[in-house]
Amino acid sequence: DCDKRYIALVRGVPEEAEWVNDHPLTDKDSRNRTKRDCLTEFRTLLALPDSRAALVEARLLTGRRHQIRRHLSNGRHQILGDTLYGKGRDNTFFRENYQLPRLFLHA
Repeated sequence: DCDKRYIALVRGVPEEAEWVNDHPLTDKDSRNRTKRDCLTEFRTLLALPDSRAALVEARLLTGRRHQIRRHLSNGRHQILGDTLYGKGRDNTFFRENYQLPRLFLHA
């Protein structure tokens, strides 16, 4: 098995240093739209309260389409630069002030 870990710069500072999101997700391209179990572990690596952001590590325990992006959005910590699940005004702020032109999610 492969240990899948990702780094993301997210909106806001999570209250917990470590947390798990087990919110079931549908497969976006599925016709039956059945919710499937999924699990993502998160850990805050660096809080940036002056910037209203945090650097977060995500560890996938299942693999659903856009799972990290959807789980972070569900928890109100959208990935900066995410035009699908993120907040437009936050993306604009970070693009203009920090030259962050795209989704900040890296393997």
